[in-house]
Amino acid sequence: GAADFQSGMTDIALKAALSRKDTDALQGNILLAARAAKQLPENMRAGVDVLAGFGMSPQQATRMIAPIGKVATAYRAEISDLAAASFANFSNLKVPIAQNAKALEIMAAAGNAGAFEIKDMAQYFPSLTAQAQAFGQKGVSAVADLAAAAQIARKGTGDSASAATNLQNLLAKINTKETIDKFAK
Repeated sequence: GAADFQSGMTDIALKAALSRKDTDALQGNILLAARAAKQLPENMRAGVDVLAGFGMSPQQATRMIAPIGKVATAYRAEISDLAAASFANFSNLKVPIAQNAKALEIMAAAGNAGAFEIKDMAQYFPSLTAQAQAFGQKGVSAVADLAAAAQIARKGTGDSASAATNLQNLLAKINTKETIDKFAK
């Protein structure tokens, strides 16, 4: 595990053109976040790599990974899925990095209140947030609205995959010319 972690840190350092000093600082921050989240350092490093792969700087990704690790531990969700969902919230819904923990708390609370669990949100939010963005949805309140909509969609389906598909279809069709014309009538 330690060898994988070191190899992964080298990959991040090379991709981001980090100095040895910056790499050591980044590694220290990842280790601290892993300890706080009760996660393996390699899992946290992989999450940072996922976020950096989406275009975040390693420093931004490290600031975002700490709450992701804690939520992954608490709800047994995949760090890579939560990282993708957090990035979707950041990129599509314009949730600031400093509010990532709040967005994850909202997702967790919604998951506890219904059958569309946080691990499902982690999996499906990247595509759902892209659809919500088309309506001008922004910020933590947009995360709450989307999480609530997912819970409602889940009540009428047999599984979370179907609920996500139904919600995505609804969001896609709401903005079509045909729907707008019918509402105008």
